Amino acid sequence: MSITWRIPPETLLDEVERSRVENAVTLLKLDSAVAVDSYEMAPDGPHLSSIFLINDSYIVELKLNGPDLQFDVAPSKLLANYRVNFDSVPAPTVDAESLDTANTAQDGTFTPPSPRKVPFVSVRLRHTSILMSQLNYFGDDLEIWLRHFMDAYPPSNLLHFYKQDPRDDVSTKELLFGALGA
Repeated sequence: MSITWRIPPETLLDEVERSRVENAVTLLKLDSAVAVDSYEMAPDGPHLSSIFLINDSYIVELKLNGPDLQFDVAPSKLLANYRVNFDSVPAPTVDAESLDTANTAQDGTFTPPSPRKVPFVSVRLRHTSILMSQLNYFGDDLEIWLRHFMDAYPPSNLLHFYKQDPRDDVSTKELLFGALGA
């Protein structure tokens, strides 16, 4: 089993989460895959929510938020497109206790700090017209994270979905009634 990680799993995951990844890899009989970390914004900042395992056969989303092993599997060749969105979100709010007095003027008036924005990138994967999944990353090294994802699933792989089906050369009449005159 060969998994390529952007961040070493010992740094990224606790022991239970590493065990879940290993169990999913074993159950799915994945010989190799690229692991892409995905996050959700919580009140105290970004939290790892899932690991996507991507190879030539499957895209697996291993959910980390629940108490048990839970994952979704989709054939990677059925991925129709992905949408990349760069944006920013307000940083988690700061407790009043943690505000320092640097924002208090000599006359006692308080000027709240301007809200800080956290950059993020999301990649929405469209597997079918109704089945989608989404990866998110929050932080300053968006391009590194996105390059890791795009190395795992380059846009050229989307062409598998759009290659012409050999049955497209057959007319509807031939499909319904068989080859005429043969």
